[in-house]
Amino acid sequence: MEYILPNLIIPGAQKSGTSSLFNYLREHPECLMSIPKEPSFFSKKENLNDLKKYSLIFQHFKEKPESKIYGEATTGYMVEKEVPKRIIDILGSKIKLIFLIRNPVERTISAYWHQYKRFFEFRNIKKV
Repeated sequence: MEYILPNLIIPGAQKSGTSSLFNYLREHPECLMSIPKEPSFFSKKENLNDLKKYSLIFQHFKEKPESKIYGEATTGYMVEKEVPKRIIDILGSKIKLIFLIRNPVERTISAYWHQYKRFFEFRNIKKV
């Protein structure tokens, strides 16, 4: 069975603009991005046996057959050492990757405020 799979993955760092890039690409007529944005498929070894389930997040691609780019963005891929091999094994070496990075201090402060606003961080930023 033929599955619809991505030819672009954005495994950029958290709080580095991956959501913005994902949304900009979604607006382009030749790009169709996954629903949801971060499927995390390659993060878990047990997922690799279910390409059919993974392909379901790309089913809306059939609506625009003229699209050339099919993508997803999962920031966790950038920090998980097993992911690159899994991606190559499933999608092949022609997969396009866009890595977004950011000044580490600015990224850390942004991540702190992200967690703080969601009540996951309670420490004072000056004491962290």
